[in-house]
Amino acid sequence: MAEPPLDALTETPPQALVMPNPDRPEPLINRILWMILQAPEATPELPPIPRGSQLTNGSALEAVRLYLTDAKPGSTAALMGHFSGTEIGRLLSRLLKREALVTSADIAQELRDGIVQLKRQLVTESMRQMAQDVRLGRLSAEDLNEALAAHKK
Repeated sequence: MAEPPLDALTETPPQALVMPNPDRPEPLINRILWMILQAPEATPELPPIPRGSQLTNGSALEAVRLYLTDAKPGSTAALMGHFSGTEIGRLLSRLLKREALVTSADIAQELRDGIVQLKRQLVTESMRQMAQDVRLGRLSAEDLNEALAAHKK
């Protein structure tokens, strides 16, 4: 019997979606999703979220990103309809009911700032994964150093 590839053994499964909790700070991706729901047609290009990312609700943002890529121009109603009856739809519905996280005049700038923050989190997560790969012997320390040098540029 063939053994599964090493990647399959160490790849972390996607996290379950985390619903908003008024007693806790809103995760970055939830804030980005809330801003997208306010004006999906004005959403700038979003970075792809790698499969297996451990960022809170990263899989939901990736699904919304893929939908918006194919459905430009999108609308809140179309977005909600597309995900209706799914776990992502329930998350979006709860986010849509939240009180304003930013003023409507600031949404475009806040969304751009949120995307910059998200890109930084994705780089950090990628570097952590590469360090883990070095520890497991799947990547050389030299390759990790090259990646770090490229990131600093």
